[in-house]
Amino acid sequence: MTAKPRAEQLTEVLKVLLRFSKVRHRDIEKKLGLSGGYMSRLLSGKIDLKISHVLSLAEILDIRLHELFAIAYPEDGARRPSPGLQHIRSVFPSLVPPALGPDPEEEPVAERDLKELHQTLEAGFSQVLARAFADLEKK
Repeated sequence: MTAKPRAEQLTEVLKVLLRFSKVRHRDIEKKLGLSGGYMSRLLSGKIDLKISHVLSLAEILDIRLHELFAIAYPEDGARRPSPGLQHIRSVFPSLVPPALGPDPEEEPVAERDLKELHQTLEAGFSQVLARAFADLEKK
């Protein structure tokens, strides 16, 4: 998908969120110091959406940017970092927050914990069985 359809998609999401927020375009224009009718032209696609618009509208909607983008561009179900993010993580590991997903080579923590739990239970169960059989042999 090219930048234009992605921008249109974000504009549509903003339009819906603003409609349900019950914030009037006039109030937004006033708050942002914009001329009359600007919001209508912006949300109709007559004016290109700027990053400053997105930042301001997210603030007015009281929604975090990552939430706005998650609504506009839902994940395809994969929680793997993109190749670009993987590269950034390899160059500047402290720059990328852990919430952006595990490294592709790593198992998710929950799966690792589950395997460790399974191994611990198996070892414990083996010890209990060994003791039980040892007690039976004594009798």
